[in-house]
Amino acid sequence: MAYSIDYVKEIGSGGRGGGRSYKDLGTSTRVFEIKLSSLDSRSDYTDQNALYESGIPAFRDAHPTRPFIYCANKHADNTDRAGQFWVVKCDYEWLDAEELPWNRAPVWSGGGLKQELPVDKISSTGNVDDSGDAGKPILNTAGQPYDPTLTRVFTFPVVSASFAVQNWSAVNSILSYQDALNSGSFFGYGAGYVKLDDVSWQQVREDIGGVYTIYYTLVLKFVVNTIQSWQPQVLNAGFFEKKSGNLRQILINGQPPAQPWPLDNSGLMLPVDGSGTVIFKRYDIQPMMDFSALPSGVVSGPP
Repeated sequence: MAYSIDYVKEIGSGGRGGGRSYKDLGTSTRVFEIKLSSLDSRSDYTDQNALYESGIPAFRDAHPTRPFIYCANKHADNTDRAGQFWVVKCDYEWLDAEELPWNRAPVWSGGGLKQELPVDKISSTGNVDDSGDAGKPILNTAGQPYDPTLTRVFTFPVVSASFAVQNWSAVNSILSYQDALNSGSFFGYGAGYVKLDDVSWQQVREDIGGVYTIYYTLVLKFVVNTIQSWQPQVLNAGFFEKKSGNLRQILINGQPPAQPWPLDNSGLMLPVDGSGTVIFKRYDIQPMMDFSALPSGVVSGPP
């Protein structure tokens, strides 16, 4: 080696202090002096040697006392004619917000959930017997639902979002959405069509910017009902009708029906000839919540 090092030491520092927000972490500059004890030729030691000298922070090194700021830039200057004294300035800047785990965009994945469900209305496709009757109840010629009920296998889209949050309070807030349905438009679907089927979380401990940091990762699994709201719909039917304010057992040809008989909006039994309109009642049993209050990256949906 055509030179030898006497010392490398920090001789000053300064910068702007940051606020409490991770987006306002401030900047800092650390100044180092390098003294060479011997140097055969000035060309033997250049600014590149000084920038990467042992004891000089490397690019992306964390600041020793300031959280979440890194060495972003370095520059070196020779301060004497002999080339034995060098000053290296290391400029620290706050970590790019996108590099903080809780500021990263969600990672999306998907799949399908198969369920065999009763079918109580004619589909939009119809068939030779019910063409043009889409949306009407599926009933036998006596105007009664079939027993057993017709079923069909449906595949509902499953959309999962994986992301991180900074503190437990955010996790706790999201946990309250478990099993809830969207109260407003979400993923392009109307109220009640999207269910937050599962919320899982994990605590993570990681060195970020030289600081031992705890944060949380979550996976939210949404299931989309592309047919109708997740809220249950039931046939308005029973074994009793309400006539003149009193309950009266329904009799068909003098005998109770084998299954609940359809009722009208007043609680009266529908005519035996099937001329009445069958009514399906929907009840908001599942909790409805405003999904727009979830993290913005989740609300915006998959890219």
